[in-house]
Formats: sequence, C-alpha cells, structure tokens
Amino acid sequence: MEGSYNEDSAEDAAVLGDYLNKKSDIPLFSGNLTVIDGKIQNINSILHARSLAENVIISKSGELYNGEIAVANGSVTNSPNDLIFSGNSLIHSAPLTTIAYTQSFLGDSGKYIVALGLLLFAFSTAIAWSYYGDRAITYLVGAKYVMIYRIIYIVAFFFASFIDTTIIWNLSMLTVAFMTVPNLIGLLILHKEVKSTIGEYWVGFRKEYPEKKEQSIKANRSRDLHLSE
Repeated sequence: MEGSYNEDSAEDAAVLGDYLNKKSDIPLFSGNLTVIDGKIQNINSILHARSLAENVIISKSGELYNGEIAVANGSVTNSPNDLIFSGNSLIHSAPLTTIAYTQSFLGDSGKYIVALGLLLFAFSTAIAWSYYGDRAITYLVGAKYVMIYRIIYIVAFFFASFIDTTIIWNLSMLTVAFMTVPNLIGLLILHKEVKSTIGEYWVGFRKEYPEKKEQSIKANRSRDLHLSE
C-alpha cells in the first residue's frame, strides 16, 4: 500500500476496516521497492490475510534478497518468481484450524485431521451437488439430458481446481440463501399440516416405545420434586 499504516492508530484502523469491507479505497503503491538484506527500505505497509504484515523478510533461493522489486498497483511485477515474502500476519480459515489442532495432544500430526476432513467434505459435497443437479435436470428437461449435465459438471469441476471461482461461490451462496424463501413460504402455508404430522408422529412414537414415555414422565416428576424442594 502507498504509505504506512498502524493498527494501533484509531484513524488508520478505521481506514483499513473500510477498505477491507469494500466501503472505500486506499492508494496502492506503484514503483520500485528497494530491498537490502531482505528488508524493504521504502516506507510502505503490506496487507496479508486481512491484516498488516509485520517483520517482512524477502529471500531468494534461501538467501536474503538485495535489489529492486517492481510493483504496479500493489502487485509485484517483472520480478523473479522465486522471491519469497515471509513475516507475521493473522491467519484464518483452514490454516487457523490446522494450527489449533497441532496445539492438542495429537501434536504435529493433528494437522492431518484438517486435511482429511477437507478432502472428505469436498468429495461428499461434489457428490451431493451432482445429485441435486441430476434431479433438477430430470425435473426440468427430462432424464435423457442427465448425461450431458454430468459431462458439463465434470469438466467444470476440473477447471475449478485451478481457476479463481470466487464469483461462483458467491452466486452459490446467494442461491442457497434464496432457496430458503420458498421453503419458508411453504412452511407458512402448510403449518397446519406440519403440526398435524408432528402430532401423529409423537402418538405413534409413544405407542411403539411406551417405556421411553414412562421414563420421560418419571424424569419430569423428579425434576418437579427437586424444584419444589
């Protein structure tokens, strides 16, 4: 970023907060960064993971970098690809969860739980969304178009593994949110039927499991006696 910002300053914190929440813009740096022994000599701030990066060190091939780094609108350009920026900043999402698991009794092996969980979640989500699409295509245009849908789905899944899919995720979250609207309207219209169905379920449940009903009655009586004492 152009200039230097300090999170301890209320004014700077407000400016950064508005920028991160896309309420305003701040000027981004364009020019050359002068690096000596891995440290940036320019008076600039680097934003990473929605926080200001601290103690930034630049290295190349495992050694401290010396030289110039071209920057255009806040992004490094025309510089060696093996430059590594390292330092301190906030972490969130999967990296934060990974570190949290390593602090448990599992130690460093705890990080594999997150990796395995993400793998299973991604796999099950892909299967579930494919099935939802199958049913939708069948309902809208017929079963004969399901194979075409599956081919498109697999191709899109392949490209999504290495391209920016931010807009797709935003659209999917919007559609999932909007999906609640007709469901809520349906529940409102059918609330009498829902209430009746729930009542019938509990009647059948008590007939099938009378001992659970007796246990529930005894538990309620015990609680009432305890409260009265």
